[in-house]
Amino acid sequence: MCLFNLWMRIRIVIANNLYVLWTLLLRDATVFKSRILSRMIDGVTWGTSVIIVSHFILPHIGVDAKFGAFIFVGNIAIWGMFGMLAETAVILADIAGHQQISYFLMLPIPQSLVFIRLGLFNAYKSFVTPLPIFIVGKLILGSSLPLSSVSFGKLLLFYTLMNLFYGFFGLFLASIAKNLPAIATIRTRYITPIWFLGGYQFSWAISQQASPMLATINRMNPMVYVFEGLRSTILGPDDFLPFWQCTGVLIFFTLFFGYFAVRNLKRRLDCL
Repeated sequence: MCLFNLWMRIRIVIANNLYVLWTLLLRDATVFKSRILSRMIDGVTWGTSVIIVSHFILPHIGVDAKFGAFIFVGNIAIWGMFGMLAETAVILADIAGHQQISYFLMLPIPQSLVFIRLGLFNAYKSFVTPLPIFIVGKLILGSSLPLSSVSFGKLLLFYTLMNLFYGFFGLFLASIAKNLPAIATIRTRYITPIWFLGGYQFSWAISQQASPMLATINRMNPMVYVFEGLRSTILGPDDFLPFWQCTGVLIFFTLFFGYFAVRNLKRRLDCL
């Protein structure tokens, strides 16, 4: 009976914590609602420009005609990283300024959940805002992007995991950046290398043909799995790393960066 009572109390505490977390996320989503349209327009503007160049112009200088569809998926994959940098700057500005996060740290929930909330909310924003790019990309590419090659179930799963990764990776970057000006260093020293070497403009198989050693080293780059996994769900699995391998590695990186992000932020903000 004592064990049963203990178990019931634990369940109540967990349920209450999750309820508070869910309420905070709903509040965040309501506040963000007024910015969704603007962010969607940003994504469509940027994505459309890149797709038009890669699909209609670059083939005239010898680029493969399939490059437009290839870059289209890369645009969807990389959009979350752009949003991630912006959210990292917001977190750093708050820590250095008004520290509104201190209010949330006083709520009757584990302090770790406050930081997890930031990661989840950032993932939500990077999930929602690029959705119109899917529609615009299909309209522009037409038959160059056949829907028969899309695995919609795997696409939804991987798209969700990809944005969770961005949410917690951005939180990790905020936890290691000393101040707001350090965003410039993060962008040039960390983001740019993993972006360009990760396969935005080429597949991992092509990099292996060019340099097996570089391709092997690059397997430690999480962006390799973001690009390869998403492309395998939209363009077909034949030319890319196995989907479930990309999925497993991306989950690992999400948990890895999430753990150290929460740990670092708790230490930085002197949480108990």
